[in-house]
Amino acid sequence: KISKNGRDQFKAVIHVNGDFVIGTYDTELEAAIAYNKAADQLIKLGSKKKYVQNDPECSPKDYSEIYVGVKISEKLNALRFT
Repeated sequence: KISKNGRDQFKAVIHVNGDFVIGTYDTELEAAIAYNKAADQLIKLGSKKKYVQNDPECSPKDYSEIYVGVKISEKLNALRFT
């Protein structure tokens, strides 16, 4: 949780050769789902690390809607794994 422009926001960070900021979000739920989305993307890019995914308390429908709509850092796609 961070304060930005006088209001509380939530920063999502994932460990990839150091901490990588995924983004900042209005709710803790959005940040948790953004982390999951980033972990999924890293695995697609070839990461062998086993990321522990968040299990937020929301309906599958709400989870899916947030997952599709939540933005993650474009810089994540530049990472390469061998």
